[in-house]
Amino acid sequence: MLSLLSVTLIIFSFLLNCSSSLQSLYSEARQVRTLQGHDQALPLYKEILRLNPNDVTAATRIAADKRSPQRHERFGNNGDRIQHQRFTKLLRSFDFDCNSVVDLVFANDATKATKAKKSSSPLFLQPLRAGKRPPLCPTTPLGACIHLFLLAVCLPTNVCVDLLGNEFVELIETLGIAYQSNNLLVPYVHIFPVSVCDKTLYLATDLHPNVLSLTSFGNSKDRNSGDECTLEDSGAVMYIGPDSL
Repeated sequence: MLSLLSVTLIIFSFLLNCSSSLQSLYSEARQVRTLQGHDQALPLYKEILRLNPNDVTAATRIAADKRSPQRHERFGNNGDRIQHQRFTKLLRSFDFDCNSVVDLVFANDATKATKAKKSSSPLFLQPLRAGKRPPLCPTTPLGACIHLFLLAVCLPTNVCVDLLGNEFVELIETLGIAYQSNNLLVPYVHIFPVSVCDKTLYLATDLHPNVLSLTSFGNSKDRNSGDECTLEDSGAVMYIGPDSL
């Protein structure tokens, strides 16, 4: 009979091999998506979610959704002026500004907090690539905004409703800023709070290319003509980050 130690080692070896295989699949999927485009990588990311359903990165969820190219084009074209104004008003009510974000993120690092507050550029937090482990689920409206709009992390829809309100959740779906999938709210853009003359402005851009694993996306002309979208005739991913300003 196998000893308890032997069984433990067998289980550990199995889990290690599964983890290694999954990481290899992530690498392959990212390479295919980068070089060949969304449609070609779609089956690989669907398989990733089958093997790792706990992956809540926007990177994976977007890559595994066949409707992502259409959503990409709607960003910035949905909603009216009143809805846009309401959206920014709600963001301000959540204290989604540079100083508040810094105070929460760098609560245990006064040096980094001071440096970040002195910067005149938008606050940049490294967004999560596909498969990366997310921070703990937020417990405040500000924390939810950081997860969604700066870290590109999906959150359970019920958590978003509890923390941000049903109006806000419906509004960001209407504006094409996020969408619901499998009880998760999936962010589709970065939103950077920018301090200008004691006021907070919000800069909304496409997700970082490291999140999308793409620098271009299909346009409506390609789809309307019935032609298959290729990287050559795609529209550019318009990511504007701190390094662009």
